[in-house]
Amino acid sequence: MSLYLIGIGLWDPTDITIKGLEAVKRCEHVYLESYTSKLGCTIEDLEALYGKKIIIADRDTVENADRILDDARSSDTALLIIGDIFSATTHIDIALRAWEIGIKVHCIHNTSILIAIGEIGIDLYKFGRTVSIPFHNKNVSSPAEMIRKNLSMNLHSLVLLDLSPKDEKYMTSSDAAAYLLANGFDREQRVIACAGIGSSGQEICYSSLRKISERYLSKIPQCLIIPANLHFMEEKALSRFADMD
Repeated sequence: MSLYLIGIGLWDPTDITIKGLEAVKRCEHVYLESYTSKLGCTIEDLEALYGKKIIIADRDTVENADRILDDARSSDTALLIIGDIFSATTHIDIALRAWEIGIKVHCIHNTSILIAIGEIGIDLYKFGRTVSIPFHNKNVSSPAEMIRKNLSMNLHSLVLLDLSPKDEKYMTSSDAAAYLLANGFDREQRVIACAGIGSSGQEICYSSLRKISERYLSKIPQCLIIPANLHFMEEKALSRFADMD
């Protein structure tokens, strides 16, 4: 029997690939990893399209993985992952554990925020290390330091923001901007705030840290991008989202 790791995209049921959907329909057990991101639809929406009952897998279920692997030993089992399957190291770990005990692993990819941000028009090859800001960051300087290191190498920074879907708690781009201001970044530093990327109502704003810290974006999840020196084509692309007030 097999374990299928299936990326389901960023927003709604139809983001899954045809290959991924066909695999889901073959599986007896279907889990959804529920803690690293949030979809813009309900579990019931997924079940209606997939034709399968979905088991919610929290952090403990995925990181421990025994239940999932036990199912995969005896029947085809899917682990659905928001975005792409290997955007988090936990998913690599479960694949390795399956391989080690002789379970065949099938990897079915999809887009992730790391790729989808290309829509704003800045060069994906010019990004440095991805940075994450946690909820409890009052005395945490490492995210700000990593952004500065990226900038020193003329590399853009993608900043991922903490979230806890179980508690309906999500860090916003304004929270992230406030963190950077508190850690010594210039108030007029230009940044790009993104909310609900991949949805029809996605929100993108190119403005100063000062303005982003005061701006409300409604969609979740959100992220922040701190650009390094921009090529004129990147500037032209970003002008579509510039704050004009």
